[in-house]
Amino acid sequence: MNTSEDRIDLIDLQQSRGQTLLVPTKLHTKNAIYNIKALLDSGASGEFIDPNLVHKYNLPQFPLDKVINTYNADGSKNASGKCTHYAKLKVEINDKVMTITPKIVALGKHQLFLGISWL
Repeated sequence: MNTSEDRIDLIDLQQSRGQTLLVPTKLHTKNAIYNIKALLDSGASGEFIDPNLVHKYNLPQFPLDKVINTYNADGSKNASGKCTHYAKLKVEINDKVMTITPKIVALGKHQLFLGISWL
């Protein structure tokens, strides 16, 4: 049987190193599609994007209804201090295009985190 329900789609994670799980991701903007790596993070409570990535690709930003205090995995306060905005963007993973709304916070090395809801 060759229905989509019988198919298993695999994502090539061979370029991941050590304890990180990097997912090949295409970021769709109005002008182009960019290949990036998203970090699949079971410890993250949601989706997060670094402000540098937002500015680099001129992604749309929207204010949150409520300001959120941000903390790192080790419990320390995040460099952003507070999260005031989220982005709205289209990403493509394994040939599936979806819209996500990650909160904008300082992330450091990996610029897009996909949290527990992705597992």
